[in-house]
Amino acid sequence: MSPLELTAVVVVAAWLAAVTLVTLLLVRQVGLVTVRLDRDLQGAAPVEDGLEVGDPVPEPVRAWLDGRGGPQFILILGAVCGPCRELAADLEDRSVGSPVLAIISGNPSSARTLQEALPAAIPSMLDPTAHAAVRALAISTTPFVFEVRGGRIAAKAALRGAEHLERFIGDAETVPDEELLPLLEVKGHED
Repeated sequence: MSPLELTAVVVVAAWLAAVTLVTLLLVRQVGLVTVRLDRDLQGAAPVEDGLEVGDPVPEPVRAWLDGRGGPQFILILGAVCGPCRELAADLEDRSVGSPVLAIISGNPSSARTLQEALPAAIPSMLDPTAHAAVRALAISTTPFVFEVRGGRIAAKAALRGAEHLERFIGDAETVPDEELLPLLEVKGHED
């Protein structure tokens, strides 16, 4: 094979490799955009993860909730969770309105970075207490939110973004305690 033919083969191989790489990157980006659009259109999704509605709030979290009236929310975030970082960044310029406790479990330096991204109005619980709280709440999906009323879980959802958290909180604030608490108390006596 002559040097000219060898050069032509190398150039063609390089072009094929470049086209393949660009195609793979484009397919990946289209997939990411599709997942994000799907996530944004679906809203907050009720799931089987976590404690059941009506269950009492476990001790690691109860101390924070004591003495606060109305609905309260427990936001579960993972220190190295990509959607959790997006959610925290999206919340930076928003007001959630109700008492929210963020529980951030995982690597301490990543958890502190995530904590700093949250609005100052949202207090955070970090490890080792956060790990115990996440285990007590039986969570494996993040980001996740619980609504708490009267010391019991009133609602729960896996979150798909800041808008969905706002919608979840807004929906909870429209249901008066008088309507919800009797249902939770009846559920609590069945256990």
